[in-house]
Amino acid sequence: MTTIKNSTPDVLAAITAQKLFHRSPSQATAVNAAGVSENAIPVSSVEQKEKKPRKETAEKKFKEQNITRFENKNGKFSYRVQIRKRVEGKQHSLTKTFRHLPNAKKWRNNKLREIEANGFPIQIVTETTISDVIDDRLKRGKTLGRSARQVLTFIKADEFGKTKVSTLTQQ
Repeated sequence: MTTIKNSTPDVLAAITAQKLFHRSPSQATAVNAAGVSENAIPVSSVEQKEKKPRKETAEKKFKEQNITRFENKNGKFSYRVQIRKRVEGKQHSLTKTFRHLPNAKKWRNNKLREIEANGFPIQIVTETTISDVIDDRLKRGKTLGRSARQVLTFIKADEFGKTKVSTLTQQ
C-alpha cells in the first residue's frame, strides 16, 4: 500500500492528499514534496471516471421518409421534403423546404395522397413560344403605341422570344 515516513508532516500530507478528490497542481507538488509518490495515493472514483475517455454520444439520427433535416448557422433546423418518381423513363421530383417538421410532414403526406390518386404531376411542354404569344397579342386587342410595339418586337426577336411558354416559372 502506501509507504509513509515517520514524520508528522509526511503523515498529514498523505492524509490530505487521500481526502482530496480533485487535486490542483499546487497540491500535487505538496504531496511530492512530502515524499509520497503520486502513484501510491489512492485515486477517487470521481477522478477515475474523469480520466476515462468519454464516448461522444452521436446525435439521434433523423429518420423520416422523404424528409432531410438541415441545421443553419443559428443552430435552427429546416426540413426539405423531396419526392422523386420515374415516369415514362424520366426522373421527376417535387421539392419544398419548411421551417417546422409538422408542416413538412403534412405537405409530404398530402402530395403522396395526390400522387397516388392523380399520378405524378408532370409539366406538359407545349410548342407555344413567347414570340407566338406576342404575335397573337399584336393581332388582336387594342392597338398599342409605338414604344410598346417596339419593345414587344424586340422581345419577339430576342432569344427570350424563342422560349417555350410551358417552361416558364414564377421565379
